[in-house]
Amino acid sequence: MLNSIDPHESNNAGEDSHGSGHPPAFDDINLQLTHRKTCEDYNSPRLRYHPRKHLHHQPPLWISTDSTFFITINCAARSENILTVPSTAKCVLTSAQHYQDIGKWYIGLMLLMPDHLHALLCFPQAEILEEVISNWMKYIARTLAVVWQRDFFEHRIRDEVSLREKAEYIRQNPVRKGLIADPDKWPYAISNPLW
Repeated sequence: MLNSIDPHESNNAGEDSHGSGHPPAFDDINLQLTHRKTCEDYNSPRLRYHPRKHLHHQPPLWISTDSTFFITINCAARSENILTVPSTAKCVLTSAQHYQDIGKWYIGLMLLMPDHLHALLCFPQAEILEEVISNWMKYIARTLAVVWQRDFFEHRIRDEVSLREKAEYIRQNPVRKGLIADPDKWPYAISNPLW
């Protein structure tokens, strides 16, 4: 049988050994709070918001000049039809072809989706990948008022199998999104032989 303690009794049954008048559990909590380690005590970073880092896209010097890169560029407004409006798409693809004509890049495949684009691009050694793409994005933004996300994604293709997989992924993108049944009929693309 449990004995009940009357809190009004003065027999010190509810006090801790230090005589503070509080039950022991309360002092334990205070002790824990006063001795809590800070992040600095554990030499760990503080939990806080870290701004998005700027991605460096310049390939290292050891990358072959005939490398192909898988590029994704997103519009700032996702889920809106920005790039596949026929007049916009025509200008985007014409400017991409112009960049190829002046030797800034070689287009293996470029396909526009409503809110982003994918491309397989090769760059001459004299060109800096990041600068070429950034300048082209600025031109499209200035000319067509397309607002891009601040950065883009690039991945170097390492072998022919990966190249074929990425090309098929790009070609099937409008099919996966339910925009068309036959990828060969998608009108917003440029394709040139890569292999």
